[in-house]
Amino acid sequence: MKRKALYIVQLLLLAGIVFLVSVPLSRDAMQVSDQQSLGQQTQNLDDTSAPAPNQPEVIIIQSGAPPPSGDVLDDLLLDHPSACLNGPVAQFGRYVGDWDIAEQTVSSDGETWVAGNGARWKFSCIGGGKAVQDYWVPNGPDGESFLYGFGSNFRIYDPITDSWDTVWAGPGGPSFTHIKGKQDADGNIVMHWVSPMQDPPRRITFFPPANNAWDWLLEMSYDDGATWQPVYKIKATKRR
Repeated sequence: MKRKALYIVQLLLLAGIVFLVSVPLSRDAMQVSDQQSLGQQTQNLDDTSAPAPNQPEVIIIQSGAPPPSGDVLDDLLLDHPSACLNGPVAQFGRYVGDWDIAEQTVSSDGETWVAGNGARWKFSCIGGGKAVQDYWVPNGPDGESFLYGFGSNFRIYDPITDSWDTVWAGPGGPSFTHIKGKQDADGNIVMHWVSPMQDPPRRITFFPPANNAWDWLLEMSYDDGATWQPVYKIKATKRR
């Protein structure tokens, strides 16, 4: 019971971090160039957060975490990729990085795959290894970042159920989408919607990375989960 309560407290605390990180993800913020980091987007925060005269600056560092990097947002969130590469958190920690996405959608015949405009998908380790957050930024027809369809996933591992709780938020859809995932014996992370319920049911599979690339698949079931039909797939490759 105590472990469950601790897990809930961690989830609530990290949910607050989602809000802090998601604030810069406005339509204006999404128009910045690929070279700008979250730290650059929050440069004004650096300028206004200096300690008052005669007031000592206090930086709290989690035990075992790397020293301050000089980026206020990174230090606040303990955003260090290596923290997500140990233990069960590494299941999603292995996707931490910046990825170019090639996408395909199945046509109405159920067999022909049609290429889309692609996207950028960036995964970050936050909370000193407590969670993984990612940002999905679709490309427009010209290959540049597109405003419609962007959003963010917040993923936290539940040691009690040995599974992942993922929350998706973005414009143009439900304000809160909860997806549950679990790693299978082959190393794939298989995810199912919890709320809102999907009709028809759908599932997502993350396949293990290899050679700086990995695959992802969305399937739907038209017979209550007896069989699954692929409808959308992506290929992620490391951005240079």
